[in-house]
Amino acid sequence: MASRFGPISNEIHLSNSNVRLNIPVVNGPLEKSGEHMNKTLRVITLTAATLGAFIVAPASASAKPTTCTVDDHYDTPGWAKSFCSGGSGYQRVVIGCKGSPTSSWTNIYRGAWKPKNEWSKVACTTNYPYLSEAWIDKKD
Repeated sequence: MASRFGPISNEIHLSNSNVRLNIPVVNGPLEKSGEHMNKTLRVITLTAATLGAFIVAPASASAKPTTCTVDDHYDTPGWAKSFCSGGSGYQRVVIGCKGSPTSSWTNIYRGAWKPKNEWSKVACTTNYPYLSEAWIDKKD
């Protein structure tokens, strides 16, 4: 493909999460006219400024919960609860439960998604009553 400035051999792809720009790279002699050179510089400057505005612009405000704790109980059946007091978004407790204390098989159970300042709770089942681990899932 050729442009009025010369044959195009490649494209530069600039992108962020919102914008993708394909800028042709010109190979070969450019026209010597100052007018065309100035026009080319203006287009490149405008493209760089536009892309810069998208890159510098802050992302939407979203944050996962912070200052979290897991309260786990290893009695039989085991259970756990989680709580986050900071940030925004949602959290839930996740636990691993076993059929016996020495079993290599672990079933995963998840509590309900809760916003900050609310407890998420879940318990092991009667078939897998032994709590082996507990942690918190977080999302925006």
